[in-house]
Amino acid sequence: ILTHASKEEHKNRFYIEDQEFAEPFSGFRIAFNPKGNGSCQFAPLSHQLAKHGIYYGTASLREKIVHYLRENRVSQSHPERGDMALFIANAIDQSCNLTYDNYLQTMSLPGTYGDEVTLRAAAELFNVNIEISSTAGYRQNIKIQPSSASINIYLGHYDEESGIHYVSLEPEIDFELTSSLDPIST
Repeated sequence: ILTHASKEEHKNRFYIEDQEFAEPFSGFRIAFNPKGNGSCQFAPLSHQLAKHGIYYGTASLREKIVHYLRENRVSQSHPERGDMALFIANAIDQSCNLTYDNYLQTMSLPGTYGDEVTLRAAAELFNVNIEISSTAGYRQNIKIQPSSASINIYLGHYDEESGIHYVSLEPEIDFELTSSLDPIST
């Protein structure tokens, strides 16, 4: 969880205009670039979900995800992973000394950066696959897949070197459309 000073630095230094984001996500184009105000993970999630008929504003989406985490301490799609509180304890900076309840309280505040935990919760809550393409390279790309999800949503992530920022992506080619087309006979 980032400090107020680091959030201000992010907002002032790393909100980059769309044209500067042209190359990093091969095969995708940026569909929506939110302000760098600490809610930049929730805004692209909201944008992507709306394309599939799931409508939540940024604030209400954050609230819904935090509520889901509060009610579902054990991952629904991966119960073998166990208690989410333990996952969070391992995922967050231990120097923060946050308990699970403190984490949820902090995450409920506007401007608190979303993380892998909130992405996993969103994937489970809305039963969607979330594909994250990172500027850190293809080895840092992540696909979060609940067991029965059939909807794909795409996010771009600018790593720490690029400003810690999320954007909504669209495939340059509609993969779902092209995979359902019959081959052309010649």
